[in-house]
Amino acid sequence: MKNSFGIVAAAALCGALIVPNVHAGNGTPINAGSADAITLAVYGDWPYSQALLDAAPLLIDSINADPKVRLVLHVGDIHSGSMPCTGANLNPIPAGSVPTWNQGIFELFEQFKDPVVYTPGDNEWTDCHKTKQSSSGYPLFELASVRSLLLANPGYTLGGRKKQVLTQAQAFDPAHPTDAQFVENVMWEESHVVFVTLNVPGSNNDGLPWKGGTGAFLNESARMQ
Repeated sequence: MKNSFGIVAAAALCGALIVPNVHAGNGTPINAGSADAITLAVYGDWPYSQALLDAAPLLIDSINADPKVRLVLHVGDIHSGSMPCTGANLNPIPAGSVPTWNQGIFELFEQFKDPVVYTPGDNEWTDCHKTKQSSSGYPLFELASVRSLLLANPGYTLGGRKKQVLTQAQAFDPAHPTDAQFVENVMWEESHVVFVTLNVPGSNNDGLPWKGGTGAFLNESARMQ
């Protein structure tokens, strides 16, 4: 898993997101008045295989049973770098693809009783063109599919108890309106800490050339990322 997750001071945030006037309140993303301790369950690279997927209830039940946990944070890679992607929006679907995998992960995330913040890893989109992932998808198609499923409700988390977060789809520099597509970049403040998740994946932040003809197929779109 080669994703980036930051816990930063509010001052460091200004260059990344332009934050509107959002105040503390019931479920708002900026809760500056909270001073209570907060316990997070943070993990990534999961589930990396069918075996881990089969054992998922063990992890979910363990976290759900911990009364201190108030938020679950997944920092990317919902399958391994040698597992295929979904073949989203391709016709025909590549032979090695697993079209239902992401849907299954979404259903698992919804089983957590607490809010679940998810940010994509390289394995679920950037690297889907690679031979080791069975050349099973076009990166931008896979990213669009992840966004439409796991980030379908901008400004709210997954999980049993939805939490409001501030997404770049809502708060972006007007001089760069295309930044609104980055719905996965979110922030929130809790317990005097500003949390930020950023989609900065491996493969040199998706800067390495795509293989298997994908570069030619989506060359212009790729450069927009």
